[in-house]
Amino acid sequence: MGYCVLYILSSLLEVWTTLFSDIGLMGEPSLIDSTFGHGNQSLLNLLLTGVATPNVFDFVRNVDGMDLVGVQKQNDMGFLTLLEALRYCKVGDFLKCPKFPIWIIGSESHLSLLFSSEVSFMV
Repeated sequence: MGYCVLYILSSLLEVWTTLFSDIGLMGEPSLIDSTFGHGNQSLLNLLLTGVATPNVFDFVRNVDGMDLVGVQKQNDMGFLTLLEALRYCKVGDFLKCPKFPIWIIGSESHLSLLFSSEVSFMV
């Protein structure tokens, strides 16, 4: 548990300026839920991409005049979620197709890690 907290803190310090920029938290109050203690999507994106964006789609989307920022480039690790199968969100190609065959899988209650030692099918 202590190592996880240190990893999160070091990640936060490394990209501190990103947290308060225009492409940062988009007004979200905290990266960790104070009631349940779990991290939100911004924290997960911060750890995966280095930028704390609350969205999983690619690039920027304009919704009713408001620009929502998503993931800006292909990552080393990917992210998939059960919420997409339920049609609550759409994960962009940058997170679906990472550089290496490693994905974080999000469900309602936990995160899992999926990986393969075969890199050949990533082309």
